[in-house]
Amino acid sequence: MKVNKYVNLIELNDSSLLLYHQVTKQYIIFDTLSKKVFYKAVAENSLPTHLKKELIQKYFIVADDYDEKLQLLTPVRNMFTYSTANLDIIVHLNYDCNLKCSYCYQNVITEKVVMNDKTEKDVIEFIRKIVLDKNPEYIYLNFIGGEPTLHTDKMIRIMQACNKINNSFYFSVVSNGTFGNMKKIEELLHLGLNDYFITLDGARKDHDKYRVYESGKGSFSTIIRNLKRIQEKFPEINIKLNSNLNDENKNHVTELLDVLEEKEIKYPLLFSKVISTANGKFDKTIEDNDSFWYQAHKQAIYRGYDFKPYGREINLACMMKQTNCFIIGADGFLFSCIEAVGMNEFRQAHVNDYDSAMFEIIRSQAQNIGYAYDTCDSCEFLPNCDGGCYYKRSHDDFVCPKSSFENDSLMIIKEIFEVKS
Repeated sequence: MKVNKYVNLIELNDSSLLLYHQVTKQYIIFDTLSKKVFYKAVAENSLPTHLKKELIQKYFIVADDYDEKLQLLTPVRNMFTYSTANLDIIVHLNYDCNLKCSYCYQNVITEKVVMNDKTEKDVIEFIRKIVLDKNPEYIYLNFIGGEPTLHTDKMIRIMQACNKINNSFYFSVVSNGTFGNMKKIEELLHLGLNDYFITLDGARKDHDKYRVYESGKGSFSTIIRNLKRIQEKFPEINIKLNSNLNDENKNHVTELLDVLEEKEIKYPLLFSKVISTANGKFDKTIEDNDSFWYQAHKQAIYRGYDFKPYGREINLACMMKQTNCFIIGADGFLFSCIEAVGMNEFRQAHVNDYDSAMFEIIRSQAQNIGYAYDTCDSCEFLPNCDGGCYYKRSHDDFVCPKSSFENDSLMIIKEIFEVKS
């Protein structure tokens, strides 16, 4: 027998051993056990019978001739990639925005299109067709921009139409947080708004460097005020805060956590990495060998924030390769990558082309993109990388994340379970 190569073995500070399975997301913790002793017991087939049976059933250990990729990862990934149980729809209502963020990936879009009435109707009809065609159990529809709350009337009309099609829609919005019309937010809530993602790039000093209005004025105060009002008036809305880390604000995560604690803003927090776009490298992009990712999560974990292992990495398969994920641009065209909306290289068919042979043929091209390197096929982190980001590869900005997984992700998992135990 051998340990499944997609299982992370992490020694915790209390001398216990954590086994975390990247494919199944299951974990087991053994008291007072080291990696060395566990590997030896597996190799010598000396595990207690009941424990060995459980570990085999949950694919933590496998036969010596077992091919983990061929016999486990690929079938599970295919089930996920081609599943009709879930339907993911991302709708860009617009490319215009009331903020001018220096690092925004949509800065590559020169024409700030707003979805017109005809395209809006086309999108609704497209959604109706795919829902009836695929009959999914869960339908996730995310509104994004630009800044989608600049056009809440469009959002409301689409939500109303979707609710007439099917009652299984789960609506979310990605916003910069400057929208403060509580009556409109209440209307969105009644139509089924569940998740509301809002960005804070640090405490005031950092945030207001990057997320400013056209006038140059910072947006921090407005966002904090809106968060407090939403928290008080609509506690049922699942606000999720996102903080984009760059080479400056990475050292000030504690200051952001202090502000949130002081203001009694109690929402889940996610971190994101500012990436370079096809237009060029953002001058504050963090080098890939920087330990900021671990340090930021460690500080937040010890303040009571909860994170999932590999929470911001690719889960089994990139959106680009998922057959039931549809990224719709403001002009009604589908794009294979959310970071590349508006770029011709990533543009696919129009929503009106659904049901045509060319629609499926064009979409299938992105679904068959290969790995970045030959070594990806045998890598133990493949379930959380899927062979490397194609968008980054397209403009020569991709660096193999293996060292980051080893030095950051595994350490973050350790911190998560240290707190749990």
